[in-house]
Amino acid sequence: MFVLMIMKNICLFAITVLFAVISYGQNYNLGFENWSGNTTFTSLSASSTGLNCHTYLIQNAETVFMAGSVPDNQIIDAWSARVHGIMRTTDAYSGTYAAIISMWYHGSKGVMALGSTEYTYTKIPKVKLNSKIYGVSGFYKYQVDSFVANDTLKKNSLLHIVTYQNVAGIAQKLTHDSLTYTKSDIYQPFSLSVNYPNTSVVPDSVSIWFESKGYGSGGTSCELAHFLTLDELQFHFTPLSTAKDLLKANFKIFPNPANEIINITYQDNFEIKGIRLLDISGKVVKMYKTTNRQLDVSGVSSGIYLLIIHTDKGSIHEKIWIR
Repeated sequence: MFVLMIMKNICLFAITVLFAVISYGQNYNLGFENWSGNTTFTSLSASSTGLNCHTYLIQNAETVFMAGSVPDNQIIDAWSARVHGIMRTTDAYSGTYAAIISMWYHGSKGVMALGSTEYTYTKIPKVKLNSKIYGVSGFYKYQVDSFVANDTLKKNSLLHIVTYQNVAGIAQKLTHDSLTYTKSDIYQPFSLSVNYPNTSVVPDSVSIWFESKGYGSGGTSCELAHFLTLDELQFHFTPLSTAKDLLKANFKIFPNPANEIINITYQDNFEIKGIRLLDISGKVVKMYKTTNRQLDVSGVSSGIYLLIIHTDKGSIHEKIWIR
């Protein structure tokens, strides 16, 4: 019997098979709901370039541009971010807010890193976690304002996970894994695993950061560009493939294809946080009560849909065919 800690609810439970231990938002603000109460956030306005930039963020994103000189670690709880490269948006995957990391001033990179540092541009924090980390997952959108060819030349957004091991009092790099995001105007799931040299290695600390950057390729036609929107991150403390497979194994979703009703059965030790049905464009078609175990799809047009079930131990994504 394994006893696992689910950090969002700080509860213990035992099961007969090894389950994923996933760190949720209370300790590390992984849902990006908590922002500094001492910082002034201002609604995003149209770019002064007159090129009608980032119109999809007007009225649903806020910057800290007008806050003056704000240390990077006084903007978003549990994270540090460059003041001109971070925004919060109400266009969240779930909850009230999501975080946006963007390039700014026509080419300077935006950075958001786990932990506390006053200047993320030169110092990414090293954070000690309670358990060995195996990866990071979550949901993202990556939107690019593209008006001239140079806007996308050698520019992208990435996630980095670097682990360290203490050798003779010095933190030496153990692993460095990176994920380059592909453009998406709708929320998509992502995951990045940590590839350890052998299974017995246990890191002493980890650096986790997101960035939107260019590679000496010049600026952009928009003052802000390359928007990486992030929400509902998860830190995984067992291998990601095992975590996802074991989580899904505890749910039965049937029938598939479905005509009128989709049935959901699962163990009682799961707390359902939300149930949504999305079409292939990412639009929410129906939302269901968290207590529902029979989902009515009788009024839904035939086609392929994505059923997302949010639980206190992770999210399940099931492709559903409705006839």
